[in-house]
Amino acid sequence: MASQNVIERYLSATVTQGSAAAFVQGTFTTNIEPSTGYALKVTEVVGKMREGQSLLCGSNSATVSWSLSRDTKTAVGELNDTDIIYADGFHVWNITSGISTRNLAFSYRPVNGLMLVEPTVYFQLDSTATSSAITMDIRMYYEEVKLSEVEILRLLNNL
Repeated sequence: MASQNVIERYLSATVTQGSAAAFVQGTFTTNIEPSTGYALKVTEVVGKMREGQSLLCGSNSATVSWSLSRDTKTAVGELNDTDIIYADGFHVWNITSGISTRNLAFSYRPVNGLMLVEPTVYFQLDSTATSSAITMDIRMYYEEVKLSEVEILRLLNNL
């Protein structure tokens, strides 16, 4: 039986939110031109906050949220926005017996893959933590696929 070497293809981005808790947005440049008939079939998006980052603010709690979108945003998107592909987050807080913790990583796997035909995809990060900068690394795994003109137009118009 012959074995195949599969090379995983991915795009990477890093976003850093400063300690002033200002919203930040990063980009994935896909190099996709809809006129070529090609698209990216995203199989997984993973992200991880870098180790050793303090998330507490003056009230001893913090919310961290992020989103992945087809269009640029001025804040982290919500799932009621049609441009938003994925949105998630967590809350950390002090409690009387210690501190509650949350996983600082995420993995999003679209059931049948997510088709992208946009030349740029955006990643947003925001938090209420003001104690230090927060850096998140994101990786988007994909396969390149051929689509019809009608399929590409439907994707571009979010139909």
